[in-house]
Amino acid sequence: MTDNQTFDYQKKSKQLDDIIASLQNPDGDIDSSIKNYEKGKLIVKEIEDYLNKAENKIKKLKSLK
Repeated sequence: MTDNQTFDYQKKSKQLDDIIASLQNPDGDIDSSIKNYEKGKLIVKEIEDYLNKAENKIKKLKSLK
């Protein structure tokens, strides 16, 4: 994700919820489950990176007081 792209936390969170629901489905096939698991791991990483950047911005703003 570049700086000029907007991160949509709600959209990523919804995608992750959908992946989790599909992984909990006992009738799902293994190949789809593996792909969804891998996609979910990538989304988790994106969310973590986003939240870490937000936390750093807040810390920086607090230090300006």
